[in-house]
Amino acid sequence: MAYNFFVHNDLTFGKDAVQELPNILAGEGVKNVMIIYDEGVKVAGIAEKVVAQVEKADVEITIFDKVLPNPSNELVEEAAAIAQEKKIDGFVAVGGGSSIDLAKAVNVLMTNPGPIGQYGGIGLVKNKVHPLIAIPTTAGTSSEITNVTALTDTVAVCKYVVIDNKLVPSHVIADPEFTRTMPKSVTAATGMDAITHAVESYISNMATPLTEYNSIKGLQIFRENLPKAVADGNDMEARENMMLGCIITGFGFSNANLGLVHGIAHTLSAHFHLAHGMANATVLPYVIAYNAPSCPEKMVDLAKAINLPLTGNIEEDQYALAKELEALTKEAEKELKQLPGPVASKAASMCYYTDLSNEKEAYYWLDINGEQENIRINIPKSTQYLTVSLKKTIEPKSIALGKSEMYTKLEYSPLGITIWAEGDTDTNFPEDPGDVQITFRYKNGKEDVLTGKSSTEKKVGINHSSREAVQDDSFEGFRWIYGFSNRCDWTQIDAIGIDGVWYPL
Repeated sequence: MAYNFFVHNDLTFGKDAVQELPNILAGEGVKNVMIIYDEGVKVAGIAEKVVAQVEKADVEITIFDKVLPNPSNELVEEAAAIAQEKKIDGFVAVGGGSSIDLAKAVNVLMTNPGPIGQYGGIGLVKNKVHPLIAIPTTAGTSSEITNVTALTDTVAVCKYVVIDNKLVPSHVIADPEFTRTMPKSVTAATGMDAITHAVESYISNMATPLTEYNSIKGLQIFRENLPKAVADGNDMEARENMMLGCIITGFGFSNANLGLVHGIAHTLSAHFHLAHGMANATVLPYVIAYNAPSCPEKMVDLAKAINLPLTGNIEEDQYALAKELEALTKEAEKELKQLPGPVASKAASMCYYTDLSNEKEAYYWLDINGEQENIRINIPKSTQYLTVSLKKTIEPKSIALGKSEMYTKLEYSPLGITIWAEGDTDTNFPEDPGDVQITFRYKNGKEDVLTGKSSTEKKVGINHSSREAVQDDSFEGFRWIYGFSNRCDWTQIDAIGIDGVWYPL
């Protein structure tokens, strides 16, 4: 049987590897270089070191330092407009997966028409791209060597991927010293991302003996070194091994692809702005447990690879890896617990599945702040394109919210909020309970105010609001529902005010 295994990188690995950057740029013959990085790379002093090396190459330099986690279509288009204006013919991406993914996407738009969203899928990029030198500062995403860029569509509120061999960076400069400054939380999150890559690619139905070797070896490296690197960021032996493991694993999953863990994780990242590694860690043990009966032998192979104790009974041993991954997630929970937005601090250990028997639909529960939320997800052929509306309910301490004693609860999601006004009978339920004023107070002190009215209206920063009277057979009484469409970053909202009464999030 013939196997395909795509590898396309010139890789420079080791301490002071960045000093090769001027020679690489000269060899590519580029004249106008865009350097892409985020604020963290700048603060760590890494960006300064890279810029100094690029300056030695006698090229024009444009810096784009606005990278955010889970880069959006809008951010890609913004950076691409600057790159086109400056006639950029080469890129240097410095940072984690977000910086490198952004650079890949911008590079696509230099030689292919926009918008970037039209390239979501596999093999849709028509024209060759410019040289891209990737300089990773994390060990886990493998974006520096893969043919994938993951982007967020803020309109559809979903995360999607562009997969094309043209996206693979032409050169990689991997210096483990650049990972020394990673916070424990980033080390833990990116490490869990790499473990996810190793496990999912090994059990993938597209795996081959060539990819399986990379997956197994990567899992071994990260299981041994991730706890060490989290415990001591200055353990450079562990740091070096993790960066090497990241590259090894990346070669594997680039060819074998991934699965449902990433599909669900992309949904969580899109809705709650979770770091990709955090989102993976949240669901990894439970997806692996679900997958175990369909590939028990492979699950045992993975368990043996990291020396887990086995009973010899495959019916039991197939779940050994899932149990170990759950323990590993809990081990790193003190670093992963700061999950932004509505997701609770212990969500990583509370997500589990109830039914995934239907090939087209998935049902699972996510425990949020002590409450189980039932989520239904439609699964297309590629699980990279899942979307879901996940709501969190805030129950008031009393039945009264604000000035109206009939306001009973508020629901919020990434797309907006809903306020419920309820009455027991039609005799005490008014024809119209009146307008309700909602105030969003952000952590920076800024406030947005929206008043709910019967008619649709537009306000600055707010899409629209409306209300309607409904009678629900499941509810004994009558309700008014106020719906507010307010697309915003919930991680930045400190509290919601309802008719002057404040409820912290």
